[in-house]
Amino acid sequence: MKITEVIKKKASNLYEERIPTIVFFGDSVTQGCFQVYAKSEAQVETYFDKNSAYHNYIARIFSVLYPNVPINIINAGISGANAKMELPEWKEMFCRTIQI
Repeated sequence: MKITEVIKKKASNLYEERIPTIVFFGDSVTQGCFQVYAKSEAQVETYFDKNSAYHNYIARIFSVLYPNVPINIINAGISGANAKMELPEWKEMFCRTIQI
């Protein structure tokens, strides 16, 4: 089922339908890291802007389209992750990152 269908279903019955959850998996850009710069020859600094990350952009769109529908949005972006990782690796890295 498409996420928009799940959200529309929740909008039609706020009290009985489950709350939709969207999880964004990705790397540093998904996490909100948009700049990396050299602080010194041996040290790299990163700049995180979580407010401009993709998951917040999507959350704002859904809040306009469905203002009364609660939607769980999880940003599971982790710097150093990549698209070649298998699901068990993602799960292990995600759980270690949030200390489950």
